[in-house]
Amino acid sequence: MATSASRPDGFTASRQMDGNAPARAKRYRTNGSNAGRIFKGDPVSLISGEIQPVTGGVSAQSAPILGVVSHVTNSDDRPFTHTPTANFIETSSVGFAYVYDDPGTIFTIQGNASVGPSNIGQFATVSAGSPTTAVGRSGKTLDVTNAVSTAAGHPFQIIGVSDLETDRLGGTNNKVEVRISNHWWNRRIDVPGPFDEGG
Repeated sequence: MATSASRPDGFTASRQMDGNAPARAKRYRTNGSNAGRIFKGDPVSLISGEIQPVTGGVSAQSAPILGVVSHVTNSDDRPFTHTPTANFIETSSVGFAYVYDDPGTIFTIQGNASVGPSNIGQFATVSAGSPTTAVGRSGKTLDVTNAVSTAAGHPFQIIGVSDLETDRLGGTNNKVEVRISNHWWNRRIDVPGPFDEGG
């Protein structure tokens, strides 16, 4: 049994793959066409130049993940200081989301089930949860229950249990570390046609 209580709150940037601190978040604008609310800790995609929340649907044709939201601001790029009950970007609203978009970033997230040794290296997607609107925090968890060995439609790869956990593998509510395996800035690009070998 895990020593941690269940606190689903989305993704938190914990480190870089090389062990350094996460790179700073980059600002992206929503132009009012976002198909869902955007919270701190939510994974987002980049579609037609605008960030969109990732809902967790499994499809090989799903858009790659751009990164995870660090924080959000209003249409004037100011914090939601005077709207404490709405610290998030509402659906179809203009605002700014600051996103950890470096492909080397490692994130910590709570699994929706216990994580065992066989889960390490598997691929998973997110499970929708209830966000905390007052503080603007995501409620998503990692869908460990349906983790698979192939990446198609499952954009996150499980690296291991977070170092913050004392009971290691196998505990319910454990926080796990993941990387984005299908990342917007780090996708395989095939160039068709013969190579020019000169001559």
